[in-house]
Amino acid sequence: MIYVAFNMAVCSVVFAPWAQPRETISGLLGRWLETETGVKRIFASMAGLVVDAIYFWEVDHCRGVFHVERDARKVLYP
Repeated sequence: MIYVAFNMAVCSVVFAPWAQPRETISGLLGRWLETETGVKRIFASMAGLVVDAIYFWEVDHCRGVFHVERDARKVLYP
């Protein structure tokens, strides 16, 4: 639980202009992979490979986290 809170804090500081509420770095990369074009998508595809390799036991980790966080935001912020 502390890891997730730390991840959200780092995401909100490092990616301040682009981060959404309650978003982790994995979720941000997954969102950029699915919804963005250009530089953001290129960055997400490269960084996403690293993050997906870290979480090797979860297939397509970044996109999966994006979907979970998106659904949670729909419930938390109607």
